[in-house]
Amino acid sequence: MKAASAEPRILGEVELPAVRESVALARAEVRRWLGEGAPVLEDVVLLVSELVTNAVTHSGAGPGDFIGLIVSEAAGILYVEVTDPGSPLHGPRVMEPDGGEHGRGLLIVQEVALGWGSSGGGEGGARTVWCAVRA
Repeated sequence: MKAASAEPRILGEVELPAVRESVALARAEVRRWLGEGAPVLEDVVLLVSELVTNAVTHSGAGPGDFIGLIVSEAAGILYVEVTDPGSPLHGPRVMEPDGGEHGRGLLIVQEVALGWGSSGGGEGGARTVWCAVRA
């Protein structure tokens, strides 16, 4: 059995328009990068869907803006990174569900992923939200 490398290996990287249709494109890319037989495929697809949806919906992205998606692997852990234009109003946060259809994205990420976090954002700077799952 081959030992897991501590060096990150990018499995896929794409830049998508900051529009709702990009969520489906992101899911399709992840399926292609990981392959249909990957044991954690459905978890990673779910996480990507939630993070890209949040980036499109809450980042303040406008026409002509893009969302970056990177999936990498290191030491047996898959990392998902979604970069958006950022929002000067607030950063990502887990919200308590209110019974509606919205507001559960990061709650889902928190429950499915080993961990998650963010960097950047505010003052008009790009923000990256990441999460990790065991490969």
